[in-house]
Amino acid sequence: MPPRTRERSETPDAPEEENEHNPKKRHFDEITDALAGNNKKQKRQSRSLLRFVGLFTDIEAVISKGIHILEDLEDAELDEEVIKMTPDERNAIVTQYKKIVQLIPSIKEDAQFYREDPDALCDLIRYIQKHAADGRSDDLGTLKPKASVVGHIIRLPGCYVHVASLMNLIPTLIDVENAKIAITADDYPSFLYSNEAQYDPNDIEKNLLQGTYLLAVFRCLFTGPRTATRKTSGPSGGGRPSKAKIYKMTKVTPESIAYAAVLARFSICGQDSWEPQDGMFSLPDFYQAIVDLFDDPTDPWYIDTLAWWNKYVVSLFVTVQQEIIDTFVSDKYLATTVRQATPRRET
Repeated sequence: MPPRTRERSETPDAPEEENEHNPKKRHFDEITDALAGNNKKQKRQSRSLLRFVGLFTDIEAVISKGIHILEDLEDAELDEEVIKMTPDERNAIVTQYKKIVQLIPSIKEDAQFYREDPDALCDLIRYIQKHAADGRSDDLGTLKPKASVVGHIIRLPGCYVHVASLMNLIPTLIDVENAKIAITADDYPSFLYSNEAQYDPNDIEKNLLQGTYLLAVFRCLFTGPRTATRKTSGPSGGGRPSKAKIYKMTKVTPESIAYAAVLARFSICGQDSWEPQDGMFSLPDFYQAIVDLFDDPTDPWYIDTLAWWNKYVVSLFVTVQQEIIDTFVSDKYLATTVRQATPRRET
C-alpha cells in the first residue's frame, strides 16, 4: 500500500455536499481509495512492469512526463522540463509510457484525474514503483538458490566457480581482482552463447543469446521453475499458473530476453543484494546492450534470434536437457569466458 501523501481534499470553491454528488469527484475518490487499498489487479500489473517494459525503467519520469505529453500536445500546455527535451528523448518517454499503459490500462483511463491532482499522481507512481520492485525481488529470490546448485559450484569473491576449474581459474581471478583484466558490460558472458557451438571471435553475434543456461533462466522466470530443466516435452503439470499464462504472453521480446540475461548474470555473481553496479560491470549497460542488438527488425540476426526463442519458449513445451545445463560452468565454459575477455582488455 503506497504511503498517503496527503489527506483527500475537497474540490476548491465547492461545498462538501456538492462534492458528494459530483460524479467526477466521486470517481476521483474511488481511484485514491483503490490505491490506498488492496487493488489486486493493479498490483499484479505493476509487479510485471520491469519484466515487460524495461528492467531499469525510470517509472517516475516516464509516467509523470508521458501522461502530459500524450494528452497535452495539441493544447501546447507542456511542462517546461518536457519542452526542453529533445525529440528523441520525448519519443523514448512516449514509447515506454505506451508500454506501461498497455500493461496498466487504468493509468490512461484515469489520466485526467491524475493530471488534475499531482499528489494523486505521486501516490500512483509510488504504488507502481513499490510493486514493480517487489516483482523483481521475487524473481531474484526464485533464481538465486537454484542457480547456485546447478552442477558442483562453490563461491569465490565476485563469482561462483565450478570446482573442477578452480585451479585453472585462480590466475585469471587474481588478474580480475587486480584490475588487470576489466570485465565490463560489453564483454558478453559465455552463458549468452550456445553450448553446442564454437565461439567465433570474428563474429561475436553468431549463436549469441542462444545459451542453454540463459534459456533455462528465462523459462524459470516466465514459464515456471518446473519447465526450466525438463527432460521431456509436455505440460509442466499442476501448481500455480506461470507468468506467461497470467500475462498472456504470445511472443518473446528483446526486453524479456534482456531481463532474463541480467537476472541470470546476477544469480551467479557474488553480489548478496541487488545493485545496478558490480565492480566495473554495469547491469543497466548490460541490459541496454542486449536490447540494442535488436535495433533493426530487418536484420537476419534479429529475425533468426527471435524465431529461435519463440520456437523454444512460446509453445511452453520445450525440452531442456539437464546434462547440458550442468555444463554451463564446466571447464569448456570457463575457458571460453577467459578466451573472450582476455583479448579485449589490456593486461
